[in-house]
Amino acid sequence: MPRHETAPQPVLRLSRLRWAARPAGLAVRVATLVPLLVMARPLAAHAPGLQVYGGDVLGLSATLCLLACLAVTPVSRLVRFRTAAYWRRWLGLAMFWTGAAGLVIAGTGGPRGQWMMRLSGHAQEWTGTVVVVALVPLALTSNQWSQRVLGAYWKTWQRRLSWAVWLVVAAHLLMLGAWRVEAAFFLASGPLLAARVPAVRKDAGKWRASGYADSARWVLAGVAAGVFACGAGYLLYLEVVASVQAARLA
Repeated sequence: MPRHETAPQPVLRLSRLRWAARPAGLAVRVATLVPLLVMARPLAAHAPGLQVYGGDVLGLSATLCLLACLAVTPVSRLVRFRTAAYWRRWLGLAMFWTGAAGLVIAGTGGPRGQWMMRLSGHAQEWTGTVVVVALVPLALTSNQWSQRVLGAYWKTWQRRLSWAVWLVVAAHLLMLGAWRVEAAFFLASGPLLAARVPAVRKDAGKWRASGYADSARWVLAGVAAGVFACGAGYLLYLEVVASVQAARLA
C-alpha cells in the first residue's frame, strides 16, 4: 500500500499537560493576589515604613505581572496555548490592581493634606503615578465585551498598550537608581524584545511548522528562556524578601 506523507506536527502541545492546567492556573491567581493580602494588614494598622515597603512589594509585583503578560505572546506562538488571551487579561488586571493599591498607599501615607504632592512631587513619584494611569485603558479593555467590540484589533491594542506601559516602567526604574532591579528588569525584557523582531517571529513560525526539528533553535530557545528566568527570578526573590519584611510591620 502506498505510504501517505504527512506534514510534521508540533511536538509542544499544552494539551498533554491538561491535568496540570487547573492547579497551575490556581497557583498563578493566588500568587498575583498575595502581595495585596500582605499589605492589607500594615495598611489597616498604619504601620511605619508603609510607603517604602508598599512600593517595594506592590511595585515588584506589578513589574512581574507585566513581564509575565508580555511573555504570553511569544509562548503562544511556539506552543498550542488556547487560553493565551485569558491569561493576558488576568495578568493585565493583576498589574492594575497592584499598581492602584501602591498608588493608594503612596497617596495616603505620611502627613495629611499632602497626598497630591506625594503622587507628583519627585520624578520617582510622578512616573509611578503615570504607570498606573497608563494601566487604566489596559484594564478597561481586559474583558470579553471589549474583545468582542474590538475584534481582531483587540490583541494589537493590548500588546501596544502593554509595551507602552513597559516604556514607562523602564523610565520609572531608571529614575529610582536601583541598579540591581534595573539590571534584572532589562535582563528579563531582552528575550521579550527579541521575540518582537519580525525576522525572529517569522523564524519561530517556521520552526514550529517543521515540528521543532532544528536542534540549534532548541539551544537558542533554551538560552532565551534561561535569560528571562534569571531576570524574573531575581525580581521574584526581591519580591519575597520585601513581602516578608512588610508582613512584619504590623
